[in-house]
Amino acid sequence: WRRRCRSRRRTADLAARQAVFVFDDRLAVPLAEGAGRWKVVKKLPPGLPEILADPDRLEQIFGELLENATQAMVEGGTLTLAVTVATPEQLDHFEFPLDRKAVCVNIADTGPGIPPENKRHIFDSFFTTRGTGTGLGLAIVRKYVELHGGRIEELGQPGKGADFLVILPVSI
Repeated sequence: WRRRCRSRRRTADLAARQAVFVFDDRLAVPLAEGAGRWKVVKKLPPGLPEILADPDRLEQIFGELLENATQAMVEGGTLTLAVTVATPEQLDHFEFPLDRKAVCVNIADTGPGIPPENKRHIFDSFFTTRGTGTGLGLAIVRKYVELHGGRIEELGQPGKGADFLVILPVSI
């Protein structure tokens, strides 16, 4: 017998959502698991515009980034979660259309950071520096960010922690 194979969703189910949604209660579990080991700083100003978002995919994007950040801070540290309106300079840097508005979501940690020789590979499929895992996490993150019409980049400095910046378009 032939089994029917379920096809993967190749598009995101986008709907307008509050930008602070990305750090709602669904992501509280990974943060609570290490309570006491790290400090969490949230910078979520009121009045942010709505973004076009698939809640399940956003949960996967930011859940993966949070998990990586907390795993990198073995001895503890500070995890900073921030959402801001993208500046014209950020839009230009990401080659985002300047006539569009966007929101920047930033996840930064105080772990060891990403060595320069690894930076260009972190979004490649099957690239990992851990003894376990598949190396697909950040590749999937980038794909899902792009399905949202967004961009992602790692801006951290080695020895000072990782710093992921995600830019997502606002709903029109």
